[in-house]
Amino acid sequence: MRPTDRFSPFFTGRAPINFDAISPLPAYQFVYSLPPDQIRRLAYFFNGTSQRVISRPVHDALAKAIVRWRERFWNREQPVILASIPLGNSLLVRDTRAVALEEFCVLEGDEARVLHTASSPIRLERLVADHGAERVESLLSRGFMVRGGDQVLSVVKEHGWQVRDASQLQEQPCGTLRAVSLPVSTMDN
Repeated sequence: MRPTDRFSPFFTGRAPINFDAISPLPAYQFVYSLPPDQIRRLAYFFNGTSQRVISRPVHDALAKAIVRWRERFWNREQPVILASIPLGNSLLVRDTRAVALEEFCVLEGDEARVLHTASSPIRLERLVADHGAERVESLLSRGFMVRGGDQVLSVVKEHGWQVRDASQLQEQPCGTLRAVSLPVSTMDN
């Protein structure tokens, strides 16, 4: 069950995945002694249910995958790394993720510039126009960039940034990045 309100896209049917059933919150029946159809017209808050949103088996599998990811991500002996170090106009990328195609690779010239350009969200169409579809697709297929709608973003940690470790979770629960003092990359020139 998921709470929703009268003007939510879930209630109005405009959401990509809608509820199978929507009913007023149970508290309304204790406040108003009205028939259910009148309470439904009066109510603002509702509970929605849907097997299409997420089923119990999918939920359980997802929860287990999250636990495995957390154990792997915060492993001090073998931390997950997806980071780059500049080598002139190239980048040395280290990738220790379970999905990595290879642990080390060198991105030359334009491929390195594509990754640097995508360090902030950028429209896929513009990136392809500026650098070519083959280069962009290569980086997407290796998992060095992710696509969200019509934009892409590099997920390779650039030289000069450090991920907060598990002991700092109280301060930053999401494990955000922080700047460290290191020489500036030649990519910035």
